[in-house]
Amino acid sequence: MMENVTDIWSTIATESSEILESYEEKYPEFKYWVEGVLLTGISGLGISANSLSVAVLSRSEMKSPFSQMLKILAAYDILYLVSSILIFGIPELSIFYREKIAARILPFVFGMGHIGRVGSVLLTLSVTIERYVAVTRPLYTEKEKLKNTLLLISALFSVLYNIPRFFELGYDRMTIIDSETNETQVIFHTVVKEIRQSTVYLTIHFWSKLVFVELGPYILLATLNIIIIVRLRQSAKHQPRSTQASMKEMQMMHILLLIVIMFIICQSIKIIPDLYEVVQCSLGDLRIPHCWENPPKAVYILSMLSHLALSINSSANFFVYVAWGSKFRNALKRLITSKRFFSSRSPDHPDQMEMKMLSHTMALSSNGTTRRSCQLTVTHKISTTSLIPPSATNSPNLRIHQTDTIRYAASN
Repeated sequence: MMENVTDIWSTIATESSEILESYEEKYPEFKYWVEGVLLTGISGLGISANSLSVAVLSRSEMKSPFSQMLKILAAYDILYLVSSILIFGIPELSIFYREKIAARILPFVFGMGHIGRVGSVLLTLSVTIERYVAVTRPLYTEKEKLKNTLLLISALFSVLYNIPRFFELGYDRMTIIDSETNETQVIFHTVVKEIRQSTVYLTIHFWSKLVFVELGPYILLATLNIIIIVRLRQSAKHQPRSTQASMKEMQMMHILLLIVIMFIICQSIKIIPDLYEVVQCSLGDLRIPHCWENPPKAVYILSMLSHLALSINSSANFFVYVAWGSKFRNALKRLITSKRFFSSRSPDHPDQMEMKMLSHTMALSSNGTTRRSCQLTVTHKISTTSLIPPSATNSPNLRIHQTDTIRYAASN
């Protein structure tokens, strides 16, 4: 069995070398454009888009378990995108960063990036579970508890599962002497620690990642979404609902379905290099860590493309919300047009009344009694006449101005 597997991978490596022979001298340029330019640009756009998603989903009109889980998903995506830029993008664009900074921050950023990726996978699965329960058990009343439980499990697993990642890599300094100028230069390079060279650790890690982060979630996502679609169609036939409720349910289904489709497509590319590592290191002749040091050219290129695909996946959800979520679009418009868009304070609900004390004066009336007047400004979202009873409009002490300003004078 081991010989057959080794022969298969040897054949793949040989064919890949023949097919991609022309790329041998182009790897630096290919890596520069894929990871340096494209990955950095897309990830930067994704960070901005996900930040905007968090702002919109935090508004009071978006307070639903589905929206709140999408907000946490956006936060995990931001964490992954920042880490991806620091690990893959900037080192290709800046020699100074690659030689002076990258290796020194890599041990921490490497762990945070994996927390972001695993968290994104589990949140996508959690959103699907929440929709599955909402569709198959419409009378279920513990939706808030379910949401909190799913978020807690996702957060704990993402952190605990990736704690060893922070101890896999380290860095060392190297002094280089220029033979022509006789100048010395200190650069920092990454070193692999003993834990990552352990056969037992890497075998457990490879298989657990394949089961819990890749194949397992894909199968669950596909299965649950098929059930959701079937149940929604059955419900539409046998239990007619209002047009507004049906549209809302269909919009959430479309959003979830697009998120899952993009997730499976983009994440699946990463399975190929990971599967190669699992088979080569567990069943091949080479032992860890030598089994993953020199992969075939095809696997090496797919590994770079998988990093780009993961960044695309983490950046695309905002555009899905805008395309299919009318409620999200309306909230986004209100956020952008709000006067507080660039303020640190969160904008008020669109139907909330805003009142500001503009002046507070003391005046002496003609009959000698003291009168106190104050001026209030009321936003035009609520009619000013609804603030007072109709019988009070004839009072001599109350004057209403149609410019959304109420002046109230009361005798003491």
